[in-house]
Amino acid sequence: MSAAIFRCAIETRTSETNATGHIDHTVIPVWFELARRPIYKLFNPSEEFSTWNTIIRKLELDFLLPIHHRLRTEVRSQVSAIGNTSFTVTQELWQEDRLVATGRVIIVYFDYSMQMKAPIPEAIRELLEFP
Repeated sequence: MSAAIFRCAIETRTSETNATGHIDHTVIPVWFELARRPIYKLFNPSEEFSTWNTIIRKLELDFLLPIHHRLRTEVRSQVSAIGNTSFTVTQELWQEDRLVATGRVIIVYFDYSMQMKAPIPEAIRELLEFP
């Protein structure tokens, strides 16, 4: 499988800080979701909600260091596993040259009309393996 890494620069905002002056822990899942956009587009190129076909099954976050406002910030995302109906995206949050947080999300290919998971189509599987 390809080890393609999707990179997303983040511009921190003052409104994302908490009482300690650090980026609030509730902001990181939002940044990670934004950084997964290129992966979601493989499933739904139009990004229309009427054709949305994925759902999050599990989300894990680990905070390694304080996350600061006004530092160069980047999320790095990589598809790390592909199953029959789901795949895993591993994510890292970097500030300057320090790894400050990590995450892992399991995403299920989902048929909303049937309200059930479905096998990932082979064409999409190939894109996930070799973006």
